[in-house]
Amino acid sequence: KNPAVLDGLVTVFHCERSKSGQENVQNLLPVMTEDDKEALKRWSTREVDFVLIPYPKCKEDVQEVRDYLDFLGMHETLCISKIETRAALNGFEEILDVSYGVVISR
Repeated sequence: KNPAVLDGLVTVFHCERSKSGQENVQNLLPVMTEDDKEALKRWSTREVDFVLIPYPKCKEDVQEVRDYLDFLGMHETLCISKIETRAALNGFEEILDVSYGVVISR
């Protein structure tokens, strides 16, 4: 068992290189590519504890992955969202509500 204790305040300073702060190449990408879906399908016969979701923009992105995992029968696999963009920071509470956990990236 891991003896680590999570305690304290997490502060995030995030900069993006766009004028509006919402424009970002990652915001234009789908949450899952066909390659991602194929990889999950190959792993669906194994016991997978967690799936890390990079660049979710909103809770719907997380729900899309969850729905696909359920479709594959991976009901016990937990989703962890990686918060990497301003769009994700703006939707942080909603993303957190539908994720098992989050990873804050620089």
